[in-house]
Amino acid sequence: MPEILTVNECKQAVLSMAKSTLLMLFASYFNNKRIIPEPSVAGNDFIEITVGIVAKVHLLNALTCTWTSQSRLAKKMNIRPQEVRRFVDLNHPTKIDTIEKALTALGYHLKLDAVR
Repeated sequence: MPEILTVNECKQAVLSMAKSTLLMLFASYFNNKRIIPEPSVAGNDFIEITVGIVAKVHLLNALTCTWTSQSRLAKKMNIRPQEVRRFVDLNHPTKIDTIEKALTALGYHLKLDAVR
């Protein structure tokens, strides 16, 4: 993502700053109704994010692609809008099952892969 720029002499510090910046950028993309792009092919250095964040990114993209509001998703899932606000928050821990249910309500299927 070209918006990320970090400078530091310590490689670990740069990667740590890049990760927090990346999460803020994801939230900004979602708030501005922009699709969060797929990651590029990893080179020597990459920013590692959890499977929960990856799943949430897919959910945020699905909401954006379908022009579905959080309140509309809450109605589709028969839950309170506050619950949706919590599980689309990238800093709030959410069970993967909840994200999967939300994606299903939007007509998507969550697919995980294990590779060696």
